[in-house]
Amino acid sequence: MTIMVLEAGTAAKLAAGEVVERPASVVRELVDNALDAGARSVTVLITSGGLDLIRVVDDGTGLARDDLPLCTARHATSKLRGIEDLAAIRSLGFRGEALHAISSVSRLRIRTCRAGEPGIEAQYDGPTLTRETALGCPEGTQMEVRDLFYNTPARLRFLKGPSAEGSRVEQVMRRYVLGHPGVAFKVLIDGREALHSSGSGDLREAVSSVYGWRLIERLVPIEASEAPGSLTGLLSTPPLSRANRSDIHVFVNHRWVQSRSLLFAIQDAYNSLLMIGRFPVAVLDVQVPLDRLDVNVHPAKSEVRFADERGVSSLVGRSVRAALRGAAEDERSEKPISVAQFAFSPVSGTAEQVMQGGTWVPGELPSAFEAPEQLEPTGHAEGRLPPLRLLGQLASTYIIAEGPQGMCLVDQHAAHERVLLERLQAADTSGVRESQVLLEPLVVPLSGAQAEH
Repeated sequence: MTIMVLEAGTAAKLAAGEVVERPASVVRELVDNALDAGARSVTVLITSGGLDLIRVVDDGTGLARDDLPLCTARHATSKLRGIEDLAAIRSLGFRGEALHAISSVSRLRIRTCRAGEPGIEAQYDGPTLTRETALGCPEGTQMEVRDLFYNTPARLRFLKGPSAEGSRVEQVMRRYVLGHPGVAFKVLIDGREALHSSGSGDLREAVSSVYGWRLIERLVPIEASEAPGSLTGLLSTPPLSRANRSDIHVFVNHRWVQSRSLLFAIQDAYNSLLMIGRFPVAVLDVQVPLDRLDVNVHPAKSEVRFADERGVSSLVGRSVRAALRGAAEDERSEKPISVAQFAFSPVSGTAEQVMQGGTWVPGELPSAFEAPEQLEPTGHAEGRLPPLRLLGQLASTYIIAEGPQGMCLVDQHAAHERVLLERLQAADTSGVRESQVLLEPLVVPLSGAQAEH
């Protein structure tokens, strides 16, 4: 087979696959452009998972009339003038590929208006501008993408259903809400408002838009500034955890990134605080000097390289540990622990009896706390605890007890889970299951992804 140069349209469709993988990729590129244009309000509307329609409306500076024929040309951008500019990239987009790729696999229409100028509507056939019409519209830009992948059926076959693709779009937009709390975002999926943030600039308010106010009460702030950068954000305290890493959000200079080294630093800081297979909730924005960061790693711009990766990772790890220590100290200062607050009595039996058998009441030190008589080791039935003498509690987490073979530390949270398990098993065996009708319905807020599962 002889070598030949591909026809321009075929080459454009192939290249578009690197940038536009699915509807969420289109939304990401268009929102990047909106933020780079200085938008303070961005609305995203999709139908049928984004395959039928994606509309992104912003109140940014708008496009100049002369830029409309050029904006869909490949490698056409207003954010770079030369390779030396890559050393100080402030914008989210810069490669000049997004609109060319999007217009190659969809039907693109742009409505835009700059301050003091009339509005313009531009329609494209592929990357080529085919019609330009004057019209009245508010300052800013409206990007409308219809019939995504209509001319690349192979890509359509590998997409999920509309509901799953809509959830991916919502996931992408949650990252923008968390990374840009000063911008008001609204997301409409098939007419349903899936996400709405105020743009007040308060990170806690942005997090509440994504996760709800209940979670906010269980997050602690983090702030640090030392070489080679600085960081701010919010972290969950150890009692709050997730079954996967999807709620760990890392931003570098307000850009959402996937960084194994920073994820490892965060997880390592929680190493002894969370059970195996559990992960924290975290929103961290790391600020690094522009000349110490390479963002031109991948077309999706979700990967970065640090000039001092070890130093940045170390900064994140130290800062997370310090924030968690500070939160634990604050909690202890609010609820001081004193052995003299408790009366003790020896108990034995199942995990439930250990949790409930001791009576802890304020009072004087009981005689039981004085040097106990020597306890001889005794055998005990499988699945049952030996005789234990309760001594106290540590950090509202561990029960300290004395057993036949020495001191015992009981993780009271794990013990409580065992108690509940034994109760459920006993109820299942007996066929008597406790239930109660709620007086008022319990509202459980779920994200789009959680509702899907």
